[in-house]
Amino acid sequence: MSPLLALVQDRCGLGPETLRLTQFSTLVGAVVVMASWRGRLVLLPVARSGFLVPIVSGAGAAVGVLVGIWAVDRLTSQHWVVLDVATLPNSIAVVLVASSLGAAAEEIGWRGIVQPLIETRTGAIRAMIGTGFLFGVGATAMSVIFGTLSAGRTIFGRAVAATMAHWFVSSGLLLFFSDGDSSAV
Repeated sequence: MSPLLALVQDRCGLGPETLRLTQFSTLVGAVVVMASWRGRLVLLPVARSGFLVPIVSGAGAAVGVLVGIWAVDRLTSQHWVVLDVATLPNSIAVVLVASSLGAAAEEIGWRGIVQPLIETRTGAIRAMIGTGFLFGVGATAMSVIFGTLSAGRTIFGRAVAATMAHWFVSSGLLLFFSDGDSSAV
């Protein structure tokens, strides 16, 4: 699905600095699986509700991640620079909204659908690690954090909690460490 979405991105002219369509791969794949297996998928019972605690906790976790990145940056001889919004192809508001859409697409797929399906067979911690492994070894820590914030909630609740945490981290990386991979430029 990612190669197809990358092709669509190239054809429509939407700059990846604003939104990467490949972020929607997991959502599309998870929705296809759910539609194909409708009625045969066993989902976990909902144990918790509400969004305030996971959103605040997600923001706190994101701040912790960003402080950790900042600390590592300070230990190196070359430092990342804060984003110059003039280098963006769109306004910062458009980029941040698009970033939230990308984070939501990924987290609906990973935290809302994939993780709870794995969790029905392996338990919560193994599902969090497995989901992170599926996404990539470097994402395992974030998967455990997002998974902890969203475990036991509805699909919608899982997706909202993980999306907010994901968006806080992505926005912080964009705003404060944009020169790290030169993606904003």
